[in-house]
Amino acid sequence: MEKLKYLISLGAIFLLISHIFRPDLGIDITAIALLLITALPFSGALLKTLVSSGVKTLELPGGIKIELAEVKAATDKVIRGWSNIELPTLMASGTATVSKSAASQGHISIEDPIAYIREVANTDSNLSLVAFRIEIEKRIRKIAENYKIRSQGTSLGKLIRELQNEQILPPQVSAGLMDLVALGNRAAHGTEVDPHAADWILDFGESIVLEMDNILKNQSSHNKANSVDS
Repeated sequence: MEKLKYLISLGAIFLLISHIFRPDLGIDITAIALLLITALPFSGALLKTLVSSGVKTLELPGGIKIELAEVKAATDKVIRGWSNIELPTLMASGTATVSKSAASQGHISIEDPIAYIREVANTDSNLSLVAFRIEIEKRIRKIAENYKIRSQGTSLGKLIRELQNEQILPPQVSAGLMDLVALGNRAAHGTEVDPHAADWILDFGESIVLEMDNILKNQSSHNKANSVDS
């Protein structure tokens, strides 16, 4: 078996050298394929060495795992866009800060609009981000319908952009929500979510959801007032 591995590699090396020294071919996809073939027989031994040295998983750079920094950057956009947003006084992980308005009023919200997210977060960090994305979508579609924007059959991203165009959502809020939706999509497709990122959603998700609920309540009150006047 060992001899076969060396024969395969030597054969691939020979073909690779021949391929390189042909000026009409140079380094292309064929050369890369031959390099892979050369290394393939030894990949098993490399993996065994990594495992024996304590390396359990390999992660490629560029966003294979959803980290706290990504989730924080997205929520920060939303919070900056809604300057009057009330940050939570009840924190899941101790990472949040209390807003000045909440501190001055001593207000603690009894209603918990993300109770389901808190429940699933205890078992799976991915589910918490996916559930939060679902809560965003439910409210975005309701807001769009209240403003007579067609929701059925329209993608969530397009609805968020239309709400921004209608000046219902500030640009920063729209950008942040789009980022959170994208992160939720990645989590739904199996990208691992850092537990600290899930905790951040528990800390700040309630405030974001409540602000969307406020838009719905204000629009509902406006519609009732108009119906009375008419």
